[in-house]
Amino acid sequence: MTIPARLDRRLRSFTPAFFLFCLLAVLPAQASASDGYAQLWGALNLANANAVSDNGQWGPGAQIGARVGITDFWSIVGGVEGSYHFAETEDDIPSSQVLGLFGGFRYNLDVFQYVPYVGLAIENFVIAPPDAPGVNRAAVGGKFSLGLDWRYSRNWSLGGMIELHAPLTDPGDFPIYSTIGANLAYHFRL
Repeated sequence: MTIPARLDRRLRSFTPAFFLFCLLAVLPAQASASDGYAQLWGALNLANANAVSDNGQWGPGAQIGARVGITDFWSIVGGVEGSYHFAETEDDIPSSQVLGLFGGFRYNLDVFQYVPYVGLAIENFVIAPPDAPGVNRAAVGGKFSLGLDWRYSRNWSLGGMIELHAPLTDPGDFPIYSTIGANLAYHFRL
């Protein structure tokens, strides 16, 4: 099975972040469980509207959200994310915006000071990522998240994440939108 060149370029761009994630995930630290805790976070992202061209259309993005721990490992998450993608005049690609509301689940792979996690969410794109220059696609999609939080104090954490999005109308067209970013979170007991 061969990987299409367009998808192969996208996967290679996330490889260094994935290896850093794996390296940091194995470091030991004291426990910081999620059960009974909630968090509010904000993130700055580098976002890519992947389907627009072979190289995608990069732009700055942001995300705000909340997470409520159900158990030490499972949490419910929700939030809003958006990005702006600048026009690329040499390829005749107009500027575009993306705005989405999401809700889903997150699973902590460990509950120590360094908390690697995976997440799955449904996203309603109020402004969908473009399919081709100037053409927007389906309004509902799925989102896969991979991240690492560093809980450096009882109430605060820093983290990094990679997120890949797929349209629910055509899951084989993956990813249509991707982000890589850093977040700051405030934790509090419920």
